[in-house]
Amino acid sequence: MHKKLIFLATLSLCFFGVLASAQTTTTGISVSKFEATSVECQPKMMTIPLVANLVVTKQTSVTFSSKGTISVPRRYNTQTDAAYLEEIRNTINYRITELKAKALFEFAEQENADVIVSPVYSVTTESSNASVINVVIKIKGFPAKYTNIRSVTPEDNILVDMNNRIGSGKDVRVLTSGSRTDTVKEVKL
Repeated sequence: MHKKLIFLATLSLCFFGVLASAQTTTTGISVSKFEATSVECQPKMMTIPLVANLVVTKQTSVTFSSKGTISVPRRYNTQTDAAYLEEIRNTINYRITELKAKALFEFAEQENADVIVSPVYSVTTESSNASVINVVIKIKGFPAKYTNIRSVTPEDNILVDMNNRIGSGKDVRVLTSGSRTDTVKEVKL
């Protein structure tokens, strides 16, 4: 009897939960998320690092242009001028970050590139009114592709060490010529 009561209570909660969620609808929202380059191989175990060659596919920089919109937030009666301006500033900055990521993705896709080397951005207002800002995002950079992706070898250790040092801001070892077996010297960043 006790098990039947628990089962009926659970069943009725599920029914009301489904009924409540069926009555809750949201309209007019469009969500887009874009990401250009990201390495997300971070499992909780030891792995062999990967190295790759990065081949720039164009010898001169390429310019790409994209358009986007920013919706200006509505002002509520309870907001002060300062709070409203701060909300507008945060919304614009957040949306510009998203639009730059979207444009970078589209740029790489158009150029059949894995990454855009040294991207430089320009974001300008094309038109605006009280509720919408239309912007143009221009990116100038060098399309590139990863080649020769492989597990790190002992010959690559100096490259891995250099990368780690650059990322940490420590002294960097730099090769004095093109061969990996040549002498190295310490250089302060």
